[in-house]
Amino acid sequence: MDGRLELVQVDSGQNNSFDCAGYTLVGNNSTNTYGIYTNQFNTTILNCNVRNFSSAIYFDGADNGTINNTNATTGSGTY
Repeated sequence: MDGRLELVQVDSGQNNSFDCAGYTLVGNNSTNTYGIYTNQFNTTILNCNVRNFSSAIYFDGADNGTINNTNATTGSGTY
Protein backbone atom coordinates (compact mmCIF):
# COMPACT_ATOMS: atom_id res chain seq x y z
CA MET A 1 0.00 0.00 0.00
CA ASP A 2 1.41 3.38 -0.94
CA GLY A 3 -0.44 5.42 1.69
CA ARG A 4 -3.12 6.94 -0.52
CA LEU A 5 -6.83 6.26 -0.69
CA GLU A 6 -9.09 6.59 -3.72
CA LEU A 7 -12.85 6.41 -3.45
CA VAL A 8 -13.06 5.57 -7.17
CA GLN A 9 -10.09 4.21 -9.11
CA VAL A 10 -10.46 4.00 -12.89
CA ASP A 11 -8.02 1.30 -13.95
CA SER A 12 -9.97 -0.86 -16.38
CA GLY A 13 -8.10 0.30 -19.46
CA GLN A 14 -8.09 3.17 -21.87
CA ASN A 15 -11.04 5.07 -23.35
CA ASN A 16 -13.42 4.69 -20.41
CA SER A 17 -16.04 6.95 -18.89
CA PHE A 18 -17.10 7.22 -15.27
CA ASP A 19 -20.58 8.72 -14.89
CA CYS A 20 -21.66 9.61 -11.35
CA ALA A 21 -25.22 10.28 -12.57
CA GLY A 22 -25.40 13.34 -10.32
CA TYR A 23 -24.34 11.56 -7.12
CA THR A 24 -21.90 13.11 -4.65
CA LEU A 25 -18.62 11.54 -3.55
CA VAL A 26 -17.74 12.80 -0.06
CA GLY A 27 -14.41 12.34 1.71
CA ASN A 28 -13.31 13.19 5.24
CA ASN A 29 -10.70 15.88 4.42
CA SER A 30 -7.78 13.49 5.07
CA THR A 31 -4.42 13.96 3.37
CA ASN A 32 -3.43 11.72 0.46
CA THR A 33 -7.03 11.02 -0.55
CA TYR A 34 -8.58 11.25 -4.00
CA GLY A 35 -12.25 11.28 -4.87
CA ILE A 36 -11.54 9.89 -8.33
CA TYR A 37 -8.12 8.60 -9.43
CA THR A 38 -7.09 7.40 -12.86
CA ASN A 39 -3.87 6.63 -14.69
CA GLN A 40 -5.61 5.57 -17.90
CA PHE A 41 -5.48 7.33 -21.29
CA ASN A 42 -8.65 9.10 -22.46
CA THR A 43 -10.70 8.81 -19.25
CA THR A 44 -13.88 10.89 -19.05
CA ILE A 45 -15.41 11.90 -15.71
CA LEU A 46 -18.95 13.25 -15.90
CA ASN A 47 -21.95 14.30 -13.85
CA CYS A 48 -20.11 14.14 -10.52
CA ASN A 49 -20.05 16.18 -7.35
CA VAL A 50 -16.82 15.57 -5.44
CA ARG A 51 -15.92 17.16 -2.12
CA ASN A 52 -13.76 16.86 0.99
CA PHE A 53 -10.76 15.01 -0.47
CA SER A 54 -7.20 16.34 -0.57
CA SER A 55 -7.57 16.07 -4.39
CA ALA A 56 -11.02 15.77 -5.91
CA ILE A 57 -9.98 14.27 -9.26
CA TYR A 58 -6.45 13.13 -10.04
CA PHE A 59 -5.29 12.24 -13.56
CA ASP A 60 -1.94 10.56 -12.80
CA GLY A 61 -0.18 10.68 -16.17
CA ALA A 62 -3.55 10.02 -17.79
CA ASP A 63 -3.29 11.96 -21.04
CA ASN A 64 -6.34 13.21 -22.95
CA GLY A 65 -8.68 13.03 -19.95
CA THR A 66 -11.84 15.14 -19.79
CA ILE A 67 -14.18 16.32 -17.05
CA ASN A 68 -17.74 17.32 -17.95
CA ASN A 69 -20.63 18.65 -15.86
CA THR A 70 -18.73 18.05 -12.61
CA ASN A 71 -18.35 20.11 -9.43
CA ALA A 72 -15.21 19.61 -7.35
CA THR A 73 -14.86 21.42 -4.02
CA THR A 74 -11.96 20.19 -1.95
CA GLY A 75 -8.50 20.94 -0.57
CA SER A 76 -6.24 20.94 -3.62
CA GLY A 77 -8.72 20.54 -6.44
CA THR A 78 -8.24 18.69 -9.69
CA TYR A 79 -4.95 17.52 -11.23
